[in-house]
Amino acid sequence: MRRLPLRLIVVLLIAPLAAAAVLGTLAFQVHRQEMRRLVGERDERAVRAAAVGLAEHVYNQITALRTLADRISDGVSFEQLTSESEFLFEQFDGGVAFYDPQQNLIAGAPSNEVWAQRPFVHELLTFLGQGPGPAFSPLVTDAPMGGVVLYIAVPSARRNVIAMGALSPQHLGIPTLVSGLQATRRASAFLIDLNGQLIYHTDESLIGQDWHNHPGAAESLRGESGSYYRTLPPDNLEQVIAYTPVDPIGWGLVVQEPWVDLVSPLMRYSEAVQFILLPAGLLAAVALFYGVRSIVRPLQLLDEQAARLGWGEFEAIEEPVGGIAEIQALQATLIQMAEQVQSYQAGMRGYLAALTQGQEEERKRLARELHDETLQSLIALDQKIQMAQKALGRDPSPGGDLRRASVTGLDELRAMTAAIVEEVRRFSRNLRPIYLEDLGLIPALEMLTREMSAGSGDKLASAFHVTGTPKRLTTEREMALYRIVQEALNNVAAHANAAHAQVTVAFAGDEVSVAIADDGIGFGIPDRPGQLAEAGHYGLLGMRERAELAGGWLSIESEPGHGTQIEIHLPT
Repeated sequence: MRRLPLRLIVVLLIAPLAAAAVLGTLAFQVHRQEMRRLVGERDERAVRAAAVGLAEHVYNQITALRTLADRISDGVSFEQLTSESEFLFEQFDGGVAFYDPQQNLIAGAPSNEVWAQRPFVHELLTFLGQGPGPAFSPLVTDAPMGGVVLYIAVPSARRNVIAMGALSPQHLGIPTLVSGLQATRRASAFLIDLNGQLIYHTDESLIGQDWHNHPGAAESLRGESGSYYRTLPPDNLEQVIAYTPVDPIGWGLVVQEPWVDLVSPLMRYSEAVQFILLPAGLLAAVALFYGVRSIVRPLQLLDEQAARLGWGEFEAIEEPVGGIAEIQALQATLIQMAEQVQSYQAGMRGYLAALTQGQEEERKRLARELHDETLQSLIALDQKIQMAQKALGRDPSPGGDLRRASVTGLDELRAMTAAIVEEVRRFSRNLRPIYLEDLGLIPALEMLTREMSAGSGDKLASAFHVTGTPKRLTTEREMALYRIVQEALNNVAAHANAAHAQVTVAFAGDEVSVAIADDGIGFGIPDRPGQLAEAGHYGLLGMRERAELAGGWLSIESEPGHGTQIEIHLPT
């Protein structure tokens, strides 16, 4: 009987305490693994976001070089180009040069002499000649710049001119993007080129070293993206290492930090659960709730905002997501990157607007020359053929085979002349739609829809509808809508493999919308606009830019096997 109280103590006190200790230990391990996973995901998202920002900068440089190469290819002089496109030249602090396919220097800024003494130029041009481009050099020491530079080479559309730009890592915005990843005191981030050389490190004394064997470097250079944990000297702390490639240039971006720096206060409370038992279990539950509310949910919101940011909704990233200080620091970095991208886009759109206006003026001039000169000459030729036919008809000489052959030849020549006249008229209308200038937007779009059906040989049935009360828009907006619909219908005819297409124009209040829908094969919508270029959808990018230049916006809905619908919304 004396042992009964001891047994009761064991059953009622020690056993529950032991069970609570075991459960507390398990809870500690589970909580520890969950926090490790959250930290890994947080760093992986951060490094990917920074890589996207850097890739957008690189794409801007490629677009600028391609524009300059096309202008030189079109016959614009180097002096005129430097005067008209000063903004594009300013994007390359090391200057821009132009070469022909035989690697001969056409012209260069700041001077031809500077480009003649630069290394790696001919190797890069030779590499570009083996593929479609663009091509990138590794970081090389540049005497004129007094430091390391990156060369980017891009061919013109006709590949008869190659534009090459030189810029330093600082001019590309690398310090801002990479240093923004250093969320804690012991965190470090670095960027490596194709050869594993450090382009940038938060510890500037390490820049230039060979780091291709550093954890995360080899994986990022292979095009992989992810995170893992590894104990590294000199502190022998377990580090979370997140890595990702930087497209299209092929660099690698890596961030590493002791993961306990982010969660050490919570971990101390969790370890005490083995001794505090039930109160510690309550603290663990509170910590888990805090982690979900302060880390998981803010990261989810930030992920959604980053996706919207990729499609041009720059104001989305400014909505506060809350959470721990590191997440707020990451959001501040994304906001800063968004502002930089906006500034680049604003400059590019201003240049594109001027370039588009120049193209339309050139089209108008060519259309006028075709109509006033070439077409009139063809009509005069047709009239002379008719006169020759009438003269043969009045000829009293015997017919014979020679006369019949002459009449047949003239008939064929007249038919060919009529076909050429019609083709020149169609070409002139495509250059400068006379229906748009004379009759307005609605008749022009309706005629464009009819011509697409006629041009397909009735393989593609098209319909045109108008709702609301039509009204005239500004010349620029009507031309933008016409060109967007023209490009969309060309895509339907060339790529959609559709049986039906429909164009619907709706006027409602102070807005006009145009929808182009088809029942073709469709395609998958990418996660961000930059992937449209990677997939070869340059026409869709051009339509989106035209809509934004006209003060509106464009949306694309498509799925493989379910057709495509494009909508444009503009203010009236």
